[in-house]
Amino acid sequence: PGGKRWLVWLKLDCGNGRAGIRPTDPEALALARAIAQGSPELVTLVGVYAHCGNTYGCRDIPAIQAIARDTTAAVLEFVTA
Repeated sequence: PGGKRWLVWLKLDCGNGRAGIRPTDPEALALARAIAQGSPELVTLVGVYAHCGNTYGCRDIPAIQAIARDTTAAVLEFVTA
């Protein structure tokens, strides 16, 4: 509808393989920039997120923590870039 503003989150796939764009994909930054700069009067890129669904197969807490650390590092590296 006219006058509607869209708030957009960009999903990063940090190993789950289900949805989102890999933060290391050469097109990922271009996509984020296109969302942020394409139509600022209509669309606002408010952030990025990732879901650690790849922890579901983990058998212990250290394995879950390792995936969480890797995901956090990947997201921070992406938003810093």
